[in-house]
Amino acid sequence: MVAALALAIGPACRGKRGRDPATDGPRADAALAPGRALTAERRARLAALAVAPYQVAVMSEGPTDVALAVSDAAQRVTLTAAACLRCTPTTVAAWEAQRPSLAALWAPGAVAVPPLAGAGLTIAAISIGDRDAITLDARRGVDAPAGYFIHWNDGVTQLQASCESGPPAADAPSPCAPIAIAAMTAAVAALR
Repeated sequence: MVAALALAIGPACRGKRGRDPATDGPRADAALAPGRALTAERRARLAALAVAPYQVAVMSEGPTDVALAVSDAAQRVTLTAAACLRCTPTTVAAWEAQRPSLAALWAPGAVAVPPLAGAGLTIAAISIGDRDAITLDARRGVDAPAGYFIHWNDGVTQLQASCESGPPAADAPSPCAPIAIAAMTAAVAALR
């Protein structure tokens, strides 16, 4: 199963220009729907997912999970859906508590001694559907590929999107972010 995720701040909340997930925490103003089990009907909706303008291919579909590839000529996102076993809450604080292991796995250059130039791990919250999701933007060094990951869960079902890209410019968002966010947004909508 694909692990973790990163980047961006969600759209305006409660009349603010933007959200600061570090201080705002989870979307307390959202009326959260109860968790949605990954039933056969929901798995079928995910397997039939359309994410315009991207191509979607089913990589696997089983009795308990679905894996899709969402791609265009430049990027490919692997999107997985499965039941939550021990899902980490989608708060920045909960994911920051795991920073050492996440960095070692996804951005090892950030924990190297000395750290590699351009390496780092950004953990942020974005709003997708009626909940927040967590993004991980894993920069592995100036000349190294980068990873971008999104994790969403409702305590019952989890969705994860992962994408690898060439080295992005230091101050630029991940080139994977638009396609990963589009895939995750469509998948969350399909779970309704």
